[in-house]
Amino acid sequence: MSHMPMPSRRIELSALARAILAGRLELSNDFHPGIRKALQYIAKNFHRPIALSDAAAQSGMSRYYFCRTFHQTTGVTFKLFLSAVRVEKARELLENPWLGLEEVSEGAGFNDLRQLERSFKRLVGCTPKEYRLKVRGR
Repeated sequence: MSHMPMPSRRIELSALARAILAGRLELSNDFHPGIRKALQYIAKNFHRPIALSDAAAQSGMSRYYFCRTFHQTTGVTFKLFLSAVRVEKARELLENPWLGLEEVSEGAGFNDLRQLERSFKRLVGCTPKEYRLKVRGR
């Protein structure tokens, strides 16, 4: 059973992740105030390990209420959203041909290259290496 979002959701998720990385949190003005706080926390700390309990604490909600409210607000789970933010950062870093895949993985907040490759393939539809080749026009 796959937890991959539908293609239209993928676009929305990607757009929200890019906005969060760019510091454009005005897109979340209609969100629950606690969710906005969690999104700000993610934007500042995506490159570090972030546990669900960390984000819930930032939001001022219990873990259960945070999970439920986050999913209702964004349409995806916290874990998938955090992966999407990291994948968007990896896409940005992959445009720099001087960065190795390990550096991209670390810079985007993934624990290791395997985690980057798995998340990237799931959300973008290709591996980081394939994406880099597409960006270079090969």
